[in-house]
Amino acid sequence: MSSKLERFTSSARHVFSVAETEARAMHHGQINIGHFLIALVIEDGSIPQQVMVMTGLSVDAIREEVRQLPRSMTGDANDMALAEDVKQVLRLTVEEAYLRQIDKIGPEHLLLGLTRFQIREWEYLFEALGLDPNGIRKATLLLMGEPTEDDNLEIELKRHPYGPTKMTHQKEAIDMTKRLIVIGGIVMALGVALGAFGAHGLEATLEANGRLDTFHTGTYYHLVHGLAIFIAAWLSTVYDDRKIGWAGYLFLAGVIFFSGSLYILSIFDIGIMGAVAPIGGAAFIVGWLMIAWVAWKAE
Repeated sequence: MSSKLERFTSSARHVFSVAETEARAMHHGQINIGHFLIALVIEDGSIPQQVMVMTGLSVDAIREEVRQLPRSMTGDANDMALAEDVKQVLRLTVEEAYLRQIDKIGPEHLLLGLTRFQIREWEYLFEALGLDPNGIRKATLLLMGEPTEDDNLEIELKRHPYGPTKMTHQKEAIDMTKRLIVIGGIVMALGVALGAFGAHGLEATLEANGRLDTFHTGTYYHLVHGLAIFIAAWLSTVYDDRKIGWAGYLFLAGVIFFSGSLYILSIFDIGIMGAVAPIGGAAFIVGWLMIAWVAWKAE
């Protein structure tokens, strides 16, 4: 941030300084777009601040979302370098100034560059805050005295009905998908191992107990619902509904109670395990019905 900032006004340079302060206060390793958005809103009397006042969005709401950004978006280093995404925004900012044949770049041009930056993970931040980048851009141009496609003042700045916790929900959904994939992999590995062990190491015991078919039934439902957990993981990326995750956990419970009880019954010939199996069967059924319900109710 030296000679490259000569084209920026003192107000715009102050935005860089505030963004760095915000990043350090949050113990982030790099200055990202979230820090810049906060700094733009804080800049007193600036057009970006006026636009954010129009949205009714507070600085604290933005800070809360930026604090919850995943590590991949905040960096690990401590040198407070500009994130690559910010560098792309700055290139777009310079382009905005060039198109207007302006020598000095102000905070308003930074906001215009920010609204043009379209990377999905950063779009989530705008969505989480309930902001429409196109509406923000039009409002900025209006305050700059430039013509927009709309002649009226009714510009839609906010487009999403949910509050500023959407980023948190998005991260929870990603974490749930990852958990289901891990669980599904472990369940499938155990199913294959138990199937092989039953066929080669336990065959004599199972035949002596008259439970060979029972063991095979347990293995069959084990493997089928191991795949069902993977299906739940995939569906969690399709439907924004936590019930999909619950269905995956019900499949896991079904494997434990249904297949697990059949394994114990087959190997140790403990008759009471036959009464446990229906609990797992019910878990299987409820899990499938839950998936059907989510698909039925989806808009």
